[in-house]
Amino acid sequence: MEVALFDCLAEWMTVPLYGQIYGGSAPLRTGMRHNTIAPYGPYRCADGHVTLGVQNERQWAALCEIVLERPELVADARFATNELRSKARAELEAIIEEIFATVTRGEVETKLAAADVPFGGLSSVADVVAHPQLASRGRWTEVATPSGPVRALKPPIGAVEARMGAVPALDEHGAAIRAELVR
Repeated sequence: MEVALFDCLAEWMTVPLYGQIYGGSAPLRTGMRHNTIAPYGPYRCADGHVTLGVQNERQWAALCEIVLERPELVADARFATNELRSKARAELEAIIEEIFATVTRGEVETKLAAADVPFGGLSSVADVVAHPQLASRGRWTEVATPSGPVRALKPPIGAVEARMGAVPALDEHGAAIRAELVR
């Protein structure tokens, strides 16, 4: 398992690995942004964030024309290639976020889907807790605790029903456990 996971990690890290080997240094850290592709990452909208990933020139043109409604950016010399867009990342991201700030996440996602530009939501933990998919799949249950019932998330283990018993009180099973240890 660890070997397979490491192989996946090495695959995802191909560009940084080659940068280190052949360029003498690793690429700059960019958080959730991609270090060699722009625009790529989370962008603020009027009511949240959307994550997008422009990975080729067709997607770049579609982003400019359909999503940003700024077709002149396609021919803008600062953004003519991915390499130039990466170098002018701060300028480009300011333009995108200025436009996205005026529209909702849903509106941006609708345009990204129409443009066939890869995207996804960027959810807070509270968004995930409230997501209707968890309720519709029956992932929530109630578990008894000494302080009263609490809502608990069932593990995603497939067809087998997860055991979600009551949380024991402090030392509730202590005597039985100690008796087992002295045998």
